Amino acid sequence: MMKQTTMIITTLVFLFLVSGCVESAPKTITEDIVVTHTPLPTIEIDPGIHNEPSATPETLSQSEPVATSIPAPIIERCVVSNQNLPGVNQGVLVLYQLDTNLDRTIFLYDMTISREKILSPLGWISSVGSVSPDRHYLLYEYDSGTDDGNRLVVVDYAGTVIRDFDNRVLPESWWDYYQWQTNDTLRVVVLDLGKRRALPRLYNITTEDYMPLKTDWPYVYKGENLDWGLDREAIRFSSSDGANIVYDPAITRVVYPKRGQTVSLTDVETGQELASIELPLWGRLPRWSPDGQNLVLIASMDPKAAPGHDEFFIVSRDGPEFKRLTHLTEKLETAHISEYAWSPDGSQIAFWLNTEAGDPTLEGTQSELAILDVASGEITKLCIQGISAPIRSDPMPLMTRTQPIWSPDGRQVVFTQLNPSLANTYDVLVLDLETKTALKIASNKQPVGWMINAPGPSAP
Repeated sequence: MMKQTTMIITTLVFLFLVSGCVESAPKTITEDIVVTHTPLPTIEIDPGIHNEPSATPETLSQSEPVATSIPAPIIERCVVSNQNLPGVNQGVLVLYQLDTNLDRTIFLYDMTISREKILSPLGWISSVGSVSPDRHYLLYEYDSGTDDGNRLVVVDYAGTVIRDFDNRVLPESWWDYYQWQTNDTLRVVVLDLGKRRALPRLYNITTEDYMPLKTDWPYVYKGENLDWGLDREAIRFSSSDGANIVYDPAITRVVYPKRGQTVSLTDVETGQELASIELPLWGRLPRWSPDGQNLVLIASMDPKAAPGHDEFFIVSRDGPEFKRLTHLTEKLETAHISEYAWSPDGSQIAFWLNTEAGDPTLEGTQSELAILDVASGEITKLCIQGISAPIRSDPMPLMTRTQPIWSPDGRQVVFTQLNPSLANTYDVLVLDLETKTALKIASNKQPVGWMINAPGPSAP
């Protein structure tokens, strides 16, 4: 009897323990499990104006770490042609035309009244420069017909001459080419063909003072196979020593190519390197934002492949690193960026995006205009084509300026487009970014810049 009682107690204890183990096992309740999928970003088509997708998926939980490199979306908003541009149109567009006799004509197109006039030059125009950073002045070069040779002229939006001066930094040295550095200074370059080098200088058009710009930065690369666009003429004449040195507007920062396909951002005063990055073939077209706070450049993610693997990279003036700004190659099979321009406030970049197979550098190639938001990385494709590769062959009129040009207020962009109906003709189009409408204003003329139709703060 005692044995039977002991066995019964032992059995009850065993069952109780087994029962306790079963109850403590986790429950598998399907309806309590929420699976959140975060798919890879894809191209989003949004024909409307509102309901733009967020760059950060809302499905990520607060406890989940959000990667800083999540690609922003690509939105498509198609432009339509219109007979006029809604809203207020301001400023003066500068256009120029080169005829078969190599005579250049500069046109000033007043956007306020939609009227064009021809600028009266001081002599035969030998080259057309660009518009100053503050949009108040235009620079061009002319043949004086005297022993002085070519001279430079600064004019305002009405064509009034503000300055007329000799284009020499030294009595024996003529400038070979020039660009605006600030509103009252030019970056001028003398080519020393004997030593195959470029000698850049900063020239103040008000005081007529000049100073050499340093080019012998540590481990600087001087190869002739690198053309960043700033010194194309020097590269053409095999004078790459001293070329491809990109200073910010205030001459306090410099970006230059180092040996080993490295791009360096350096403090001009201290010589300290603030950031660097290795990019295939050093990338292309580095340019500072108008306020000098950031620099962007283009680099191919696969330099051994055919053109079509481009991305934007950005660096702040104080570093500490170059960052990848776009993720085009993760969304598009082909992505070639041929030209671009910062908006006046530095918040956006207008650029040509070619997604077709083939060589995007072929003469007269057209690409799609797109807008990049610098802060978010979001890209808006506008479904409108424009000339993204220069035209230099007859019978088509010369067209070498393919960079999109922003209006002073950042609301509109001007560019050229092949006319689909007329042979050997291209049109100048003005695109309003808010209404997504485009208007043709001229044909077979090259856009140079967009000026403010008001007197400058002070005559240079």
